[in-house]
Amino acid sequence: MATIDILPPIVDTDTSAIIQFEVTDDGAADSDGPWIVNIGYKTHTSSEWIWLEDISGSGEGSYQQNVTELSSSEQYDAIAMITNPAGVCYSDVITFWTVLESQLPEVSTMPAQNITCSSGQLESILVDNGYPNDTSQAYTRFTYWKTGGRQETTDWLGAAKGQKSSITVNGLDPNTEYYFYAQASNSTGQVDGSTLSFKTFPDPNMAPIAFEPNEPNTLLIQNFVKLFFTDPNKPHNNQGLVMYVEKSGNINGIDSNDIFYTNPDCNSSKIISIIEITNPKGEVTGFHELSVDARPVNAQDSLLEVSIYSPGPNDPNISSENSLKFWLAKNAFKGKTVSIQKVSSDPNIVYPVWDVNEIISRNGRKMPLNNLADQKLNAPYAWFSLSTNRQILDLNRDGIVDLTDYDLLTADVGKTGIFRSDIASMKGTAFVPGIPDGKVNDIDLIAFVTEYNKNHPENPIPIPYAELSEDFESGQIQEPLTASGTNPWTIIDDSHEGIYSAKSGNIYNNQNSVLEANIIAPTGNISFWRKVSSESGFDKLIFYIDGIEQESWSGELEWEEITYQIVPGTHILKWEYKKDWSNSVGEDAAWIDDVNIF
Repeated sequence: MATIDILPPIVDTDTSAIIQFEVTDDGAADSDGPWIVNIGYKTHTSSEWIWLEDISGSGEGSYQQNVTELSSSEQYDAIAMITNPAGVCYSDVITFWTVLESQLPEVSTMPAQNITCSSGQLESILVDNGYPNDTSQAYTRFTYWKTGGRQETTDWLGAAKGQKSSITVNGLDPNTEYYFYAQASNSTGQVDGSTLSFKTFPDPNMAPIAFEPNEPNTLLIQNFVKLFFTDPNKPHNNQGLVMYVEKSGNINGIDSNDIFYTNPDCNSSKIISIIEITNPKGEVTGFHELSVDARPVNAQDSLLEVSIYSPGPNDPNISSENSLKFWLAKNAFKGKTVSIQKVSSDPNIVYPVWDVNEIISRNGRKMPLNNLADQKLNAPYAWFSLSTNRQILDLNRDGIVDLTDYDLLTADVGKTGIFRSDIASMKGTAFVPGIPDGKVNDIDLIAFVTEYNKNHPENPIPIPYAELSEDFESGQIQEPLTASGTNPWTIIDDSHEGIYSAKSGNIYNNQNSVLEANIIAPTGNISFWRKVSSESGFDKLIFYIDGIEQESWSGELEWEEITYQIVPGTHILKWEYKKDWSNSVGEDAAWIDDVNIF
């Protein structure tokens, strides 16, 4: 099948125009194929096309056809249709005005946005369409290229005065500088905007530097930085490697050995990341290029700095989003925990410790960093202690994990923010020591006790909620049980034994009510009593263990004891009363009582 493009018409009088089109593919495999082209036009508000006489031809090329008896100062649409033995193909619809009193348009090239390793969004603003009528339409497009490469041109886009145009170009090479400028066209002619440039990211799916995967103690760190200058909606992206291990003891760490990451269009500030290796006495013992490898030895820590360097006094309009990504060679630091902790100049702030192995396996290699703002001359954004000697649970960093660390943790439970006791998060159904989640809660307690007791069987700490026995006679839902959903569970005076039980919330069609608990089952025994009054087969009480449905109940069911045997350890239990899309039967609810984990 042949293909055809229609080009911006040339308005030669206020009642006529020259319609231009290009046959880009004649549809023939080996020789020039015959085709017939028809040009249609109509007023922009009309739905009926007027078709000109057939144009016959063959092969590819550019052609034109005159259209007359148009109305002055009117907006028209034009379209091209090409027919060959294989079928019919249409061009896009293009719009033009029958206005002669025009000047050259004016277009402004805007900085590229949404840059990735293989694409970028080019933007422009049509400053002036060149027509007396501000609503008249001109056209914009972009030309772009890389050094040594051929120029590529995008399709024309219709634009009114003051309108922004944007297009995403794909198939770009990673880590490559590209240049581009905007163009604008109307019936008078064509103009070019200024030339700008942008650089694509390195390929994020590959380690930024190749290194020997069997090297026993090789760690690679990559620094990802996104900067914002004045306008937070227009980020300037940059990625760089953490480049150097410093040999000087200079507190700001910046000297002639450092490699800077130049920002796209801010000459006064540069990204810098450096590292130094120190011994336990705080003495600098040497340096390596971290872009190749980092090998802190057993008793040594590395001090890592990520900062904005400004030659001027400050740049108050800079902020950023940052992260570190980690790669470990096979068998690296075998038997040792590799940890990283942000270091604060404020002695009252102690940041949580991250486990590098957990960052790699459970957090997509990524450690997010705090935003950076208002950096001054030689002021570091952040310092990090990178260690192969520190245990994650050693909260006070005295070299041992003991009950003092547990006391620090219990003192912080219930707090939200930056605390050294934030040692764990929940990924899937497992407690993960070494990835903090911004809250010091039962997850941190359970994770600490579980790990501590593995290494101290002679003096274990009682496991939180190890023997849960909840009969709801307190008159409230209490830890470790939590209620949620469209309308949470409540306590009522209707029970299997005693006075109270938990009842699902009053919900409507397609809603749910949830009762949930994070528990440790020492022997794996679970039991509870349940009761249901609902539409049989549709509105159900569902019981889950670790996110997997175990059983469901509906209809009119009296109190009955339910028991399960599971693997001892940490688990998530959930009772969900869930309604379908219609109807209510009975009391439309479920009850739970006498929950026992033993």
